Amino acid sequence: AVANHPKRRNFIATHPIAGTEFSGPSAAIRGLFEGKTNIICEVEKTTFKLQEKALELFKSMGMRIRYMDPKSHDKHIAYVSHLS
Repeated sequence: AVANHPKRRNFIATHPIAGTEFSGPSAAIRGLFEGKTNIICEVEKTTFKLQEKALELFKSMGMRIRYMDPKSHDKHIAYVSHLS
């Protein structure tokens, strides 16, 4: 749905790898994203100005950035998260 959207360049596909199986306010974790990986897919399809803002935000939270194509992302996540 996003691929052909006229404002596709205003979208950045990211997947922070953080959290637990719990949800709701009582499951909040201070510093959740510190040292965690954030996968960014198809960054070349996002406007550079948005890329800069996003990277600044992610780095301010202490996240590590990795770039992957969508197929690699899906395969990686299937092995490390969904398979178990």
